Amino acid sequence: MKKKLKIRSMLRASPGKVLLAFDFSQAETWVVAHLADSKTMKEALNRAGTKFDIHYTTTRGIYDYADTLIPSDDERYMGKKFNHSCSYRTSAQMVAHMINAESIYPPYMSISIASAKKLHGKWLNLYPEVPRWWMDIERKLEVSRTLKTVYGRERKFYYRWGQELLKEATAFEPQSTVGDHCLGHVHPELGIEGGVRGIYYQIVKKFPNDVNILNTSHDSVIIESPVSISGEVAEKSYKLLRRPLIVNGEQFTIPVDAEQGERWGELEKMEIAA
Repeated sequence: MKKKLKIRSMLRASPGKVLLAFDFSQAETWVVAHLADSKTMKEALNRAGTKFDIHYTTTRGIYDYADTLIPSDDERYMGKKFNHSCSYRTSAQMVAHMINAESIYPPYMSISIASAKKLHGKWLNLYPEVPRWWMDIERKLEVSRTLKTVYGRERKFYYRWGQELLKEATAFEPQSTVGDHCLGHVHPELGIEGGVRGIYYQIVKKFPNDVNILNTSHDSVIIESPVSISGEVAEKSYKLLRRPLIVNGEQFTIPVDAEQGERWGELEKMEIAA
């Protein structure tokens, strides 16, 4: 039987080259945690890479687990889904809809509206600073309909006042901040260059026709590099991406995951010293 390849596996490195992929880990959650000044969320994010990470913390909180109990994989899946949704004012009904729409795929989980409402309420109780951050957003919108990120990007919201406006405004700062941080905008308080822009000017232009940026998104980048210099390129790119920023007066650094391989859909994790 032929091996079934993922769509991403169709993108492969040229002969003699390797793909290097870098992805910010929980990037928007890091920004939300600092915008909301959530102590619990920040402490959990600082345990990234261990079993006591943000999804573990959330799962224990929404299921009221005692210290001696360990969440199951299915419960952790639910905790992860609520983490990815609730910060941006997603309703319990919509969270249930998203989970149930994906129930035909592993781990084949579904949830009732009643259960989703219960877990949704537990999530808000676990991170009470988040709703207070929402209120701060509403006050700013009432004054000028304008929000501004730490990178100086401003956006004016013209929608009719309502839930859709508030959801869009709530997502703006985390998503825009992560996008600008990854791209390489310079934080006005730190003045540190880097990001994808830094990779282009400090690496790609140094090795013309050898190193190329193949793909970027708001929180990731894929680079093609000759195998002979891939270690140097990977280390330099990692350090350019993993630079600090300041949100709400607090400096932090978003972790970066690194992978390498011949095919995009079959990359293996790389360990690079910070």
